This record gives sequence, structure tokens and C-alpha cells, in this order.
Amino acid sequence: LMQALDILTQHFIIKMKKIPLYLLSGSEDAVGNFGKGINSVCKLLKNGKIDDVSMKIYEGLRHDILHEDNRTVIYEDIYEWWEEKINKRLFKRIIADKDEVNSILPKLKEEK
Repeated sequence: LMQALDILTQHFIIKMKKIPLYLLSGSEDAVGNFGKGINSVCKLLKNGKIDDVSMKIYEGLRHDILHEDNRTVIYEDIYEWWEEKINKRLFKRIIADKDEVNSILPKLKEEK
């Protein structure tokens, strides 16, 4: 059981590193140290071998960017990122995940 759990945990960590991330902040966000915080987080994630990290800093916006006057621009950017990173890749990943899961199942059955 412990070996099966180790296999599944390793699989989960590998899959988490493949999930695209989109970091957003305002340049006037004091909580995010005026853009320095998001840059640091982005570098940490990339150094942690996260495959796909995107970042955007909105000039002149503060911390709660989704409630600023020009929030529609931000929602449009999120939508465009989603289309590019998620929808276009989703079908390919579903197929790859199915193949990967099928390759793990025999290992789990051997554990029994």
C-alpha cells in the first residue's frame, strides 16, 4: 500500500508541475511590494521546475485588480490566456493522461 501511495504521490507532483499558472498583479499593489512580489513568486515557481508560468503586471492598478474600473481588460486577458493555455491543450492532455494512468495501473496491480 505504501509503495502504491508513493507512486501516486510522485505522479501527482509531476502532474502539478505541468499545470499552467497565470500570475496577475497591479503595479501599485502595496501588498505585492509594487510588482516585486509577483516577480519573486514567478522566479521561485520557475526555479521549482513549474513548466508554464505566465505573469502580467497591470500598470497603475492596485491589489484588487478585478474590481478596478478597467476590469474588463483583465477579464479579457484571463480569457485569452485560458484559451491559449488550457482549451488548446486540454484534448492533448486528456489523451496523454489516459495513457499515463494506463501505464501506472499495472504497477499498482503488481503491488497486490
